[in-house]
Amino acid sequence: MTAAFYTLGCKLNQSETESLAQAFKTAGFSVLPSCEKADIYIINTCTVTSKGDQKARKMVRQISRLHPEALVVITGCYAEVEKVELQNLFGPEHVAVVPQSRKSLITLVPGRLARADGFSGYARYKKYELFEQIIGCIKKEQSGVFNYNLDESLFHARAFLKIQDGCDGVCTYCRVPSARGQAVSLPLDLVLERISRLVANGFSEIVFTGVNISAFRHGKTGLANLLKRCIEGTKNARFRLSSLEPESLSQELAETCASPAVCPHFHIPIQSGSDRILGLMRRISGKQTIIDGISNLRQVRPNAFFGADIITGFPGETKEDFEETIKLVEELDLSRLHVFPFSPRPGTLAARMPDHIPEAEVRHRMEKLLAFSARQSESYSSSLMGKILEVVLERNISNGIWTGSAGEYVKCRISNVPTGDFRRKIVRAEVSGKQEPLDSRFISFTDVPKTFL
Repeated sequence: MTAAFYTLGCKLNQSETESLAQAFKTAGFSVLPSCEKADIYIINTCTVTSKGDQKARKMVRQISRLHPEALVVITGCYAEVEKVELQNLFGPEHVAVVPQSRKSLITLVPGRLARADGFSGYARYKKYELFEQIIGCIKKEQSGVFNYNLDESLFHARAFLKIQDGCDGVCTYCRVPSARGQAVSLPLDLVLERISRLVANGFSEIVFTGVNISAFRHGKTGLANLLKRCIEGTKNARFRLSSLEPESLSQELAETCASPAVCPHFHIPIQSGSDRILGLMRRISGKQTIIDGISNLRQVRPNAFFGADIITGFPGETKEDFEETIKLVEELDLSRLHVFPFSPRPGTLAARMPDHIPEAEVRHRMEKLLAFSARQSESYSSSLMGKILEVVLERNISNGIWTGSAGEYVKCRISNVPTGDFRRKIVRAEVSGKQEPLDSRFISFTDVPKTFL
């Protein structure tokens, strides 16, 4: 039997897809590239924007048309908040919908399917009936947000470790809390245990993922102390923080991030540079908190890569509000922006707010932000010329040439790498090109991250 996986959305979804795929492989399934014909397709969805919902629906239609005999399973955040809509749209005889809150049960499905002799001899509707019966019979078993096998990674050379889930925020534009529930954290001892297993399996970079990793808490241990414990207890690996809320960027966290074992790459969801708009969004951090937090990090990692999320076209955003955002991102000297047009999500306060911005004006504002981002990205890449970066090797594209991710979260193309299977290993490479992937020359292998720019 064969299975293929599609992932939409964030690194947290990528982490969970890895776990689902590993469960299928362990049960004897062949895990195929998503473009190939398979017996079962699992689509892990995102619902942050309406575009994400549209992508998921389009994907289901395409798979159903190209592979009418396959079983299609929709799971993830979109399946959680719109289960009935999806069932009505595609019909239970065509698509099985497993909400986000029950997603971890899918890790138990492949073993049951294998014992049921898979789909052999079943008519199409029987396949779905079998899947629904299996989901039904395991619903009494424990379904938990951290019930995933994280020892291996089928799709990535860097390990995505889920340390947190859920969100207690009340942002007026977001419905992720409706899909993911309240904030919860993986216990500290399990974080350390899972890191140990990942490093033993050859991973050199561990990426902390979650809905809001800044909210990690186990007893009196917050994110800064967790990171300290991980650094102290781990050799031959580095850590990357996926996204950090501005209010969490304390001096204590910054001092911990000064360690060479922490990647010099920080992504902050700023969303706006206008205090008025941040208030309408019900964001915890105002503009000064954003400035102070990034300043704390820059003091210890002055040459790090700083990325940010920005929402433009939020209801009521005036031209003056937008100019405040432009002014802030220029002042912060950010390396790259991830720009979202405002997307009214069903059930959110922002969707019901007055003064929505015309689509043409939203596009104009996006173009201005993206042009700034392109200039900043080019400038940052140019600043790396002649520098030595530490890069995780991810893909061998030809003899002696690999691509990989530097600690600064720029892609590199490295030449003169010795012959051998060095996927997941960290190498030191000298940058010689300005366009990503940055042309680089292999210098040496390194077990322990040890350099700053």
